[in-house]
Amino acid sequence: MQYLVIIIFSIFILLVNLFIKNKIKRVYVYIFLLIWFVVLIMSSFNLYGLYEVSVKIYYLIFFSIFCFLLGVFLSNKGLEKKKLLDDKIKKSKKEVIFNITSFINKLNKNIFIKLIMLLNLIFIFRYYSIYQKALVVLGSSEARRLRFFSGELFSSTLEIYFYNYYFETIAILSVLYISFVFVFSRFTLLAFINLLYVYFFANIGAGRFLLIEISFYVIVISIIKRMYFGVKSTFIKKGAFSFIFLCLYLIAIYFQNIRRGIYEYNINTILEGNERLLEHAVIYNIGPLRALEQGVNSFNATQNYKFFRLYFGGLDEFITVFLNYIGFKVTSANLEVGEVLFNEISIGVNQNFNALYTNIFYMYADFNLLGVFVCSIFNGIVFSYFFKRFYVYPTMINIIIFAFFTVTLYLSNMNWSFTTPSSWIFIFMCFYFSIKNK
Repeated sequence: MQYLVIIIFSIFILLVNLFIKNKIKRVYVYIFLLIWFVVLIMSSFNLYGLYEVSVKIYYLIFFSIFCFLLGVFLSNKGLEKKKLLDDKIKKSKKEVIFNITSFINKLNKNIFIKLIMLLNLIFIFRYYSIYQKALVVLGSSEARRLRFFSGELFSSTLEIYFYNYYFETIAILSVLYISFVFVFSRFTLLAFINLLYVYFFANIGAGRFLLIEISFYVIVISIIKRMYFGVKSTFIKKGAFSFIFLCLYLIAIYFQNIRRGIYEYNINTILEGNERLLEHAVIYNIGPLRALEQGVNSFNATQNYKFFRLYFGGLDEFITVFLNYIGFKVTSANLEVGEVLFNEISIGVNQNFNALYTNIFYMYADFNLLGVFVCSIFNGIVFSYFFKRFYVYPTMINIIIFAFFTVTLYLSNMNWSFTTPSSWIFIFMCFYFSIKNK
């Protein structure tokens, strides 16, 4: 299988070199291919006693990646012929950089924003405190269930909706703000408040995923800064990046130890946690392929497809909540599949898994191979569209939208963000401000 993966990805790289002439765009596509290449190579070794993935799943993934590239190629025409900046904007790259840093500095100095974030921090800390107490009493598996049902953590279904719609959206904004500060600005009180917010939010069932997101956002935004704006990072900035990633790694180890009921933090627990973290990092990346196979087999047996409601699950949830509010009894695709995803499945010897099924699972669950074909091409087209928006009109909003979608693609081997309502709220907010500022 390793040889097949190498051959297929060599063909993909040749196609990318042939059809994508823009260097920056090519780098982003290379990273996407690199992530999947590493995941598939690691998966083929069946590490840590994981079950073997069938050949049909590998072909399904190859098919999805090819369709994504096809979408990118189909929407790639004319990019190099466009002006770097539209005549209406008339701003140099230096001015755009200045506007970004000025906007971040204004946020840093805005007392109202600080007060709002402090209030958010107080509320999220309350949820964090309740969750941590439940974690000690119930254990990690049972405590994670509290995130989805009314009970100890949430008093009602309405509160669950508010948490998912508001506090999750704030978490997305905080992660992006922190990432932009790392790349374009300096660490401030507001950045510290946002970092605390992300820390507490991550400890309420979200786990290490937010830390991974921050790392990828920093990479995506740094490429824009270096390759598009031509601004090199100073030695101090590079040192700061290294220190930040070290801190994120140590925090991830801390999360890992908490999940195992270890609350001491010393050199021994760090070394032990590091070993477990590396194992979990591998399993979290290649485990979803085993889950994907079981999910595909399940939908092949039932033929209970969702017809593109699941891939856009966050949007579907908004619609079903509204329909239920006006009297129609409708179940969202997320809820229909959620119980299946939440249940633990066996993916290896003494290895259980839940929740992460890759974005291909959602495509397949929507409409079999046709769902994979349509959604993958759609992803490629949308990626190219958002790239063009930022490349031709390099506003901060356009960079944010592009970074959000690109990071979502990079982490699609594990999850798909657009099944959550908060992702759609965030996207709608971005488009609203983009239209407003035209």
